[in-house]
Amino acid sequence: MDTEQYTIDSEGDLFLLFQAAKHLTLGEEGLKNVQEEEVPNPNIVAALDDEPPPESTLKNIVVRVSSKHVRLASPFFSTLLNGSFKEGRSLRRDGKAEVSLLEDDAAAFLIILNVIHGRLKRVPRHVSLQMLTQIAIIADKYALEEALQFVSASWINDSGLAESTFFPEDSKAAVCISWVFKNEEAFKRATYNSMCLLEHPFEESDPRLLPIPNSVQDAIDESREETIGNLIEKIYYYIELYSGTGMQCKGVRTQALSCDSLVLGTLIKGVSSFGLVPRPDPPFAGLSYQVLLRNLSQITYLKHDSPSHPRCGVQRRMKRFLNLSTRLDRGYELHEFANGNGGSDPMDSD
Repeated sequence: MDTEQYTIDSEGDLFLLFQAAKHLTLGEEGLKNVQEEEVPNPNIVAALDDEPPPESTLKNIVVRVSSKHVRLASPFFSTLLNGSFKEGRSLRRDGKAEVSLLEDDAAAFLIILNVIHGRLKRVPRHVSLQMLTQIAIIADKYALEEALQFVSASWINDSGLAESTFFPEDSKAAVCISWVFKNEEAFKRATYNSMCLLEHPFEESDPRLLPIPNSVQDAIDESREETIGNLIEKIYYYIELYSGTGMQCKGVRTQALSCDSLVLGTLIKGVSSFGLVPRPDPPFAGLSYQVLLRNLSQITYLKHDSPSHPRCGVQRRMKRFLNLSTRLDRGYELHEFANGNGGSDPMDSD
């Protein structure tokens, strides 16, 4: 297998082994193809496709670093290289060691290693959401959060995680990043976006294994189901109300009958067009709170057009309820999961 060398410390005694696709090259800004576009680690793509890439399409990447810097930054590497593991024994016996990190993103790890070694001119000021997600995964896996504390805050601030509304597929990445680096504002925004945007339970909406505690995922799922359920409950309450024998319209009986029928028809037509017939049950697969709220807000309730006919209040009541729903929603705060543990122990994988 072809091998590409990259040196961070020319006198380094630790060699980290990664793998990447042959047509990619590892530069200071990550893995690049001939079009100079950032591409994902082939191991991550393989995890999504559930099929490993053929070995013939891969090459080894060896990064030379200082074991002292890496051990100081990471409790994992400190244990690995100071303890009785073969890498530690090799380092003490031969003055050098090799650690295989084939499952990790080489480009993201290179950025982290440059931070650890103080090679700040090689550290990008701007990283994509995809790259920041990979950095967060590695930071969590090897307990590098403290070493990346200041630079991660800068990246998160630059990305706008605390202010932006992302696509549904990005909201989980934002939760991962903000959780790992304990960024309060970004976490609150990311959890709020996930509750509003996801169309499926948290775990089912993205096949990637992200370091997010089950307690956080469960809280987002519960809030998503509760808010969607409240909207569906309200709209079906009015359908049942206007389907009853009593008249809701306060006009004369002949007008009231036609008015109630118009409102009922509008409600039934609306829920049907929004995929709410038959009435959906939790976990409301295929429904997002944001889209459902917008659709319900756009229903135009038909009413009797006689000049003497009184104004019926269903549209005003629904509008007040929908406005209240938007104000009641909020994201979660980190302290609410003070006992949550999103960390993983790479030692357990051996």
